[in-house]
Amino acid sequence: MGSTYRPDGAFVFPGTETINRAEVFSGPGYRAPRPRRSVWGSLSVVVSAVGLIAFFILPLGVLFGILGLRETADGTVAGHAASRAGLTLGLMGSLLWALFWLANALAGA
Repeated sequence: MGSTYRPDGAFVFPGTETINRAEVFSGPGYRAPRPRRSVWGSLSVVVSAVGLIAFFILPLGVLFGILGLRETADGTVAGHAASRAGLTLGLMGSLLWALFWLANALAGA
């Protein structure tokens, strides 16, 4: 068999061996492939939301948000809004906890 056949014997047009069929057949009647979502963005939202109660994990939410923003910066990965939301939630939660501790320290002094 020549180079126009796959190892299983199926015919392949020359030059199309590495083409992703999901992208080629995304016309009418087919669905385009869904973009990959940023795991860091989703983790950032979840960890920052939990961090509003358990303050010690808020820095992880901020870190995951930054990593998510870096991953989604070029637009090939979805989840930029989730990364921004998680980062904002983590920073605001950190600020609220700092104000809470400050108020407790001033009230106890």
